[in-house]
Amino acid sequence: MVVNQMVPVIFAGVNGYIDNVPVYRIERWEAEFLAHLKINELELMDALDMAGKISKGLKAKLRAVIRTFTQSFLGKQME
Repeated sequence: MVVNQMVPVIFAGVNGYIDNVPVYRIERWEAEFLAHLKINELELMDALDMAGKISKGLKAKLRAVIRTFTQSFLGKQME
């Protein structure tokens, strides 16, 4: 896994954004989240590659992307 993939996953875990994801679903969340990033968030991935650190702007974008994805993921799991 490359850095621009590790950062969002670690950021989500360390900051509590996946606390509501059941432990047995974490691997699936990670796989689907990474696929989502690669398909829908290329600008974010590129910015993480180029920045070398998480700026306030990147942090806000990461928060928004993680929250939206996780809400969708949890909603799908309930169906």
